[in-house]
Amino acid sequence: MEDKVMRLSLLKKWLFGSVLFLLLASLITYIWVEYQMTQRAGGHTQVIERGQFSPTNGPILIENVNLLSVNGLTMIPAQSILLDKGEIAQINPPQERVDSLLNNPLIVDGSNKYLIPGLVDSHVHLERSPNDLLLYLANGITYIRDMGGVSEYIAWRKQIREDLIGPDIFIASEKVNSLSGIEALFNSWTRTRINVSTHKQVNELVESLVDEGFDAIKISSFINEETYHQ
Repeated sequence: MEDKVMRLSLLKKWLFGSVLFLLLASLITYIWVEYQMTQRAGGHTQVIERGQFSPTNGPILIENVNLLSVNGLTMIPAQSILLDKGEIAQINPPQERVDSLLNNPLIVDGSNKYLIPGLVDSHVHLERSPNDLLLYLANGITYIRDMGGVSEYIAWRKQIREDLIGPDIFIASEKVNSLSGIEALFNSWTRTRINVSTHKQVNELVESLVDEGFDAIKISSFINEETYHQ
């Protein structure tokens, strides 16, 4: 009898230890996966102080630059472009126009350089580092369309429109699914998907995303027909 009680006690201890080990292993795995996903997305990258790249105030005169023609087929050499108040004021302005400016323009030597309109990247996926915004500008991209945005990107866009440099951003929401159960939880965790299944949830989601400032709602192929038509 005592042997039976002892064996039962050992079994309970073994089961308790096994459950505790599995819980601890699951927690460690979750923390590790979360860290790796954040690391891959640049969330641990040191953020560059974008304030040091503040836009130049006042007029700018770019001289002797190769300018892309209106039809986009040729480069026109030795052109001067006057920028004022963030817009192209005049191409090849007369000297008296330059002299009439209230502030002396910043002179930029465009020799052996090429001037084209800002480029557009119509399908991007920003990650967790705002440093990427500077990379777009450095490569001549002044407008991007993010096709899986989160609230953080709306805050970035607000900063750009107020006082920091960066491309203008069109922001679509994360994909909207109609999954359920463990599959829905896994997608929400690893891929930040949004799951809805009822008419009320759809209406609340649309209103919430519009109020938050998203420009579009991205529909997933994993949304069912009923939810789609709602």
